[in-house]
This record gives sequence, C-alpha cells and structure tokens, in this order.
Amino acid sequence: MGKLSNSQLKALDELLFDYVSIDHKRAVRKLEISDVPNTDENVGGGRSNIVSKPTENLVAKWDSDQRLNSLYAQKNAV
Repeated sequence: MGKLSNSQLKALDELLFDYVSIDHKRAVRKLEISDVPNTDENVGGGRSNIVSKPTENLVAKWDSDQRLNSLYAQKNAV
C-alpha cells in the first residue's frame, strides 16, 4: 500500500471528523424528506383511485435518497 496524498489525507480527516455528527445528519435528513407538504391531487372531490400507503411511501423515499444512503455508507465504512 502506497503513501496517501495530501488531498486523500484531507478527505479522510474530514470523513473521520464528521463521524460524530453522522447520526444527527441522518435524523435531520429523514425529517427533511418526511416533512414534504402534501399536494391535493383530487381537486374535484370524490374518491381517489390512488391507494394511500403513507408509511410505505415514506420508507421508499428514504431508501431512494442518495444523501441518506451515503450517510449510512459513511457510518458503516468507519
């Protein structure tokens, strides 16, 4: 294994420095995703054809969020 360059050392140092705040950043990101205002797609009234599964939709949003996934990967890597 070769010696790390200055830019690699700086990136590694930044990664390790941020380790203590990763859990907080993940919680904040989850709140940002879950606090999206709902838009009423059924403007005319009546019954909606869309099946409402709010919990499953929220978990799907968390799972597809790149920033949240990168925070999980960063925590697991360290």
